[in-house]
Amino acid sequence: MVDDALTSPLDPAPSLIKRQIFLSPDFSPHVYLGSLAAAPLPSYLSSQRPNVHLGSIQSDLLLSLKDLKSELVELINRDYQDFISLSTNLVGVDTTIDDFQTPLGTIKAEIQLVAAQLEEMSNLLEEKLAQRATVREKKALLQLILSIHASAVKVEEFLGIAQNESNDLLRDRTTVDDGKLIERVAIEYNQLQYLVGKGKQLPFVKSMSWRITRIKEMLTSKLSKALQDAFVAVFEAPGHQPSIQALRQYLRTYLLIDRVVDAEAVFTETIVQPFVTKTFEVNILESSGSLAGGAVHDMDKLYKDIVSFVGQECSRILEITREVFHGTQYDLLVDTLWPSISSTIIKKLPVLFSPGIPEIFHQNYTMAIRFVSAIEALCQNKLQLKKLRAHPAYSDYMKKWQLSAYFQIRFKSIVAGYCDAESRSCDGVIDAAEIKPLEHGMILPVSHALLDALARCWDDGVFLLGLSHRFWRLTLQLLSRYTNWLQAFVDANVQPQIMDAVQRGESSGALRSSTPSINPDVDELVIRRSVCICNDIQRIKDESRRLYDSAIVPRLNLSRVDCESLDESFAAALLALDSFIPTISERVISTLLRRSTMPFTQIKMIQMHYRGTKELPTKSFPYVANVILPLSQFVTAYEDLLPKRILDDWKASLVDQIAVSYASIINQVLADLKKIEDGLTKMRKNKAASVRGDATEFPDIIRLQLRYDVEELIKLVGELGINVSDLGAWTRLRQSVEKTAKVDEL
Repeated sequence: MVDDALTSPLDPAPSLIKRQIFLSPDFSPHVYLGSLAAAPLPSYLSSQRPNVHLGSIQSDLLLSLKDLKSELVELINRDYQDFISLSTNLVGVDTTIDDFQTPLGTIKAEIQLVAAQLEEMSNLLEEKLAQRATVREKKALLQLILSIHASAVKVEEFLGIAQNESNDLLRDRTTVDDGKLIERVAIEYNQLQYLVGKGKQLPFVKSMSWRITRIKEMLTSKLSKALQDAFVAVFEAPGHQPSIQALRQYLRTYLLIDRVVDAEAVFTETIVQPFVTKTFEVNILESSGSLAGGAVHDMDKLYKDIVSFVGQECSRILEITREVFHGTQYDLLVDTLWPSISSTIIKKLPVLFSPGIPEIFHQNYTMAIRFVSAIEALCQNKLQLKKLRAHPAYSDYMKKWQLSAYFQIRFKSIVAGYCDAESRSCDGVIDAAEIKPLEHGMILPVSHALLDALARCWDDGVFLLGLSHRFWRLTLQLLSRYTNWLQAFVDANVQPQIMDAVQRGESSGALRSSTPSINPDVDELVIRRSVCICNDIQRIKDESRRLYDSAIVPRLNLSRVDCESLDESFAAALLALDSFIPTISERVISTLLRRSTMPFTQIKMIQMHYRGTKELPTKSFPYVANVILPLSQFVTAYEDLLPKRILDDWKASLVDQIAVSYASIINQVLADLKKIEDGLTKMRKNKAASVRGDATEFPDIIRLQLRYDVEELIKLVGELGINVSDLGAWTRLRQSVEKTAKVDEL
C-alpha cells in the first residue's frame, strides 16, 4: 500500500526527486547525494542532472517528507475501524478452542479402538480363507487323481487291457474294428492326456506313467492297423461306402488326438511307398547312362504314371482327407505325396539334373516342368497351390535343376558364334563382283550371326521359362554389341576421303586439302558398303520385330504393364540402329551428288558452241544424260538390296540437291547473259541494226538451250519414278529457265 502511495501518478513530486529512485533495491543515500552534487550518476539515476546544489536538494526532500507523513496519517485513519473490529472479534476464541479439545480426544480414542478390532477380524478372516483355499486345492488334486484313475481304467477297459498284463501280451490282442469305438477310446484318451498334463507333477501321476505309455502304444497300434486297412480298402475300392465311412472315422480320430502326422506316415507307408518302390524299379531309370543318353520316352512315362497315381488312384483318399482336415493346416497332397515322390526322384535319378549335355538337360527340365504343372493342377484352390510352392520339398526339387550352369553353357555357345563372325573381315563379301545375300536377305556375316544368335536365345530347344530374364538380357546385349560393332565399321569403312588417301598413300597434309582428288573405285566401295549396312539394318529390324512378336512375347506371358516396359526397351535397342541411317545417307548422297554435278562443268561449252552462229537449239546437250546417269546406275545396281523407303528418300534428296546445284549454275549463266545483253543494248544505239540483231539473238538462244536441257533432265528424273512437282527446287529451276514470248518466237 505504501508502494502504491509512493508511486501514485496523482501525487505531485518535486522536480528533483523521483520516488522510483528511492524504491530501487540498490538505493544508497550517500551515493545519491554525492551523485547529485558532483559525481556521475549510477544506472538508476541516469535521468538526473549532475551538479545540483545541496539547498535545492534539502528543499525537495523536506517537501517529500511532509507529503509522506500526510499520506501515512490518511492511510491509518482509513483502515483504523477495521483494526479495532478485528481485535474485538478475537475475544473468547481461545476458550472456544479449549472446549473442543476434550470431545475430539474422545472421538479419536474410539476410532482407534474400532480400527484395531477391524484389523483383528480381517486377519482372522484371511486365515480362514487361506485354510479353505488349501482344502479346495487338496480337494481339486484329489478329484484330479480320481479323474485320472477313472479315465485310465475306462480307456483300459475299452482297449481290453488288464492292469497286470505285459506289453508283449497286449500286442497280440485282437484289434478293435469298430470305428466308433476307436473314436470313443480316442476321446477318452484325449481327456486322459489333458488330466495328466494338469497333474504331471503329482507323485500319483508319475507312478502310473507306465500305464499311460501302455495305453498310448495299444491305442496307436490298433488305430494304425485300422487306418491301414481303411486306406487299402478305399484305394482298391474307391466307391465302397463302408470303407469310406470307416476312413473318415479313423481320420477324425487322429485329428481329435492331434496325431495327424502319424496318419500321414501311415498313408506314406501303406500307399505311397509301395507305388514308389515299384515304379522306380525299372532298369532304364536306374541306369544313369541311359538317362544321359536321352531316355526321354521312359521319363515321360514315369511322370505320367506318377500324375495318374496322384490324380486318379489317390483321388478318393485325397477328397476324404480334404473333407476331414478342412480348416486345418494338414494337406495329404502337399505334406505326404509330393515330398515322397520328389525326394525319390532326387535320390534315385541324380543324373537327371546334370547340365553337362544342354540338349538332354533341356528335355529333362521341360518334362519336369510339365510334370510339376500337372501336380499343381491337382490343387483345389490357390491357397493349396501356394502351400505346395512354399513347401521345402518343392523348393529343394526346383533348386536341384542347375539353371545357372545351363545358361552359362548356352551363353558361351551363342556368343562364341557371334564373336567369331565379328572377328572375320567383311571385305570379301562386300568387295565381291556380285553381292550375294545370305539367309533373311542379310549381306554382312555379322548381321546373319546376330539374327542366328537372337533366334537361338528363343528357340524351343534352348529357351527355358526359368531363365527368361537372362535370355532377354542377352538379347539386348547382343543388339548393343552389334550396334557398337556397326559404329566402328561405319567409322572405318564409310569415309571416302580417308580411304582414298590411304589407297593413294598420301600424307596427312593431302588429307587436309580442301579439294582432294576423286577416286571412283573408292567412291563405289563406299556406296557398296553403305548399301550393305542399310540393307542389314533394315533386315535386322524387321526380323527382330518378327521374332519379338512371334516368339519372345508369347513365351514370356507378361501383364500389360510389363509388356509395355518390354516394348520400350526393345524399341530403344532397335532405335539405336536407326541412328546410323542419317550418316550413311549423307555420305552416299554426297558421293552420288559429286558424280552427278561433275557434268555441269560442260555448261560453259554452250556459249562457246553458239557464239558467232544463228543456229537454234533443237535438243538438249549430251551432258544432261550424264547428270542422271550415276543415280540411274545406282538404282539399277542396288534397288533389290535397299529398302524401298530408304531408296526413295535417297533419290528424292539427291535429285533435290542436283536441282539446287544446277539452279545455282544456271542462275550464274543467266546473270552473265544479262550483263552481256545490257552491254550490247548500249552498243545498239550507236551501231548498225545487223549488229543489234546478232546481239539480241545470242542470249535468247542460250536461254532456249538451257530450257531444253532442264526439260530433258526433268524427263529423265521422271523415268526414275520421281515426281519433281513435289520438289520445290525443281519448280524454281524450271521457272528460272522459262523465258517470255521472245524466246518462244525464236
